Amino acid sequence: MQPQISRPAGLGVFIVNTQPGASSTIYIKASLRDCSSVLMAEAAALALGVHQPFFLSDNQQLVNFFNGKDHANPPHWDIKPFTQTFINIISRNNAKIFKVDRKLNITAHVLANQAYNSTVRTSQGLLPTCTNPLHVNSCPLMTAINSVPGDSFTLIAASCC
Repeated sequence: MQPQISRPAGLGVFIVNTQPGASSTIYIKASLRDCSSVLMAEAAALALGVHQPFFLSDNQQLVNFFNGKDHANPPHWDIKPFTQTFINIISRNNAKIFKVDRKLNITAHVLANQAYNSTVRTSQGLLPTCTNPLHVNSCPLMTAINSVPGDSFTLIAASCC
């Protein structure tokens, strides 16, 4: 296997929560400084949305890996931190991951493209917004943002409505 060149990547996470009394839509734009593959970017985006019960990915290789029995050997070793974060969380809340056609994953790809083209280079000025009146006491966006592992990501924008 040839070594991969690391470069920045844009990540887009689009979450639709349809639970009664807690319905919301969450949009997250983030960048990953050192990304060596599309597979790594997809795994990192999944790790950002880890508190939902169902996940959709247009990457068949990741869907097969997460739905398989052997979680010790991801398709590429450089994505292990992201796959392990995702596995740790989904194992606690019985989450499922499904393959979706790329044509149905447009919102996530638009967010990822906007994040990639963003000039924001640090998360320090990020002010997540929530306009959902049902989230007065607890917003799932804040839970998702607090679960972002370490300094791998730069959060660019995050909103819940």
